[in-house]
Amino acid sequence: MIEKYVVSLELAKKLKEAGWEKETVYWWWERRSSSGKLITQEARYKDDPPIFLDGNTVEIIAPAPLAEEMLEELPKKITKHSLTYWLTMDYDDAYIMTYSDCDWFAIVQSMDKKLSNALARLWLWLKENGYLEENNEAGKNL
Repeated sequence: MIEKYVVSLELAKKLKEAGWEKETVYWWWERRSSSGKLITQEARYKDDPPIFLDGNTVEIIAPAPLAEEMLEELPKKITKHSLTYWLTMDYDDAYIMTYSDCDWFAIVQSMDKKLSNALARLWLWLKENGYLEENNEAGKNL
């Protein structure tokens, strides 16, 4: 089940609302009955929609990035007031993603059992606080 590796549906919707633009391998799909009632939601290849012969409708909902796809969109470092904060990762029963300086002072931290979710929360915080625009292109040494 790919749901184990991609961003949760809840976070995928938030990424989409926040302006996530990167093309992803997987997307969240939902299946509704002919009356509009939600039946299932699942992550699948974007070009491989589920097919049903029972009159139900299938609709693509939001991108479902893998952790690697999330990492490609995050800057390796961010700068604020001439201080540099580096992206670091730790694991202690959950993934802990942090932007911290050389003294380990953290400007932001995100934690989740799924790496993709921890990275998505970090991206959302950076986007909301203007760090993605300020630090130019993500995934590059600045």
